[in-house]
Amino acid sequence: MFLQNVDGSVLGTALPAIAQSLHADVLHLNLAITSYLLSLVLFLPASAWLADRFGARRIFCAAVLVFTAASVLCGAATSLGQLVAFRLLQGVGGAMMVPVGRLILLQTVPAEQMVLAMVWFTVPGGIGRLLGPLLGGSIVTVASWRWIFLVNIPFGLASVLMALRVIDPDPPRAEGVTSAPDAVGLVLLAAALAGLLGALEMAGKGMLPWPAVVALAAVGSVRSGCTCGAAPPRTSP
Repeated sequence: MFLQNVDGSVLGTALPAIAQSLHADVLHLNLAITSYLLSLVLFLPASAWLADRFGARRIFCAAVLVFTAASVLCGAATSLGQLVAFRLLQGVGGAMMVPVGRLILLQTVPAEQMVLAMVWFTVPGGIGRLLGPLLGGSIVTVASWRWIFLVNIPFGLASVLMALRVIDPDPPRAEGVTSAPDAVGLVLLAAALAGLLGALEMAGKGMLPWPAVVALAAVGSVRSGCTCGAAPPRTSP
């Protein structure tokens, strides 16, 4: 939770240093922040199905490794396009870490200890959001901006090792029990969010012609209507 929330806010105070290093416009670098948050939202709904299909501990460890590997790639980025792409990948790991971690708590913590466990689970996230800008500014003051991402490496590896040691192995999946994701809903949600957030992000920055921005907003709005108006799945009695 701490790592995920720090990386959501750490770039704000480091954007001028990153822009100078990558020879990019500071306003365009806001894409690196938006892409991470967009990726979080897009892949969040799929995390529950992945945990159910492959096991919570396995998906949690995989998510931390993806997040850590993406942090390494972000630290090695040499252009704005690379940084945005690697931030999208980092968001994939972050989107799976938090909800799957909460699922592990629900499965393992006794009911009478759940309130205390959720406090320990949520407080680090709040601290991470508050410390993100401070950490970003401090790092670029004394070192390269790349260390904003590279410092995630030891924490990510330690998290995986601790998870493998502390969290119980995933129980074997019962034969004949299958589940399928709502593929249509996920695609509609992705198109809606990508269209709306993409249009808001591109508006006024001159990165796309205005007809393309309007088209993105229209696609996002139409897909949002389809998602909200979709009928709930029918269940067997």
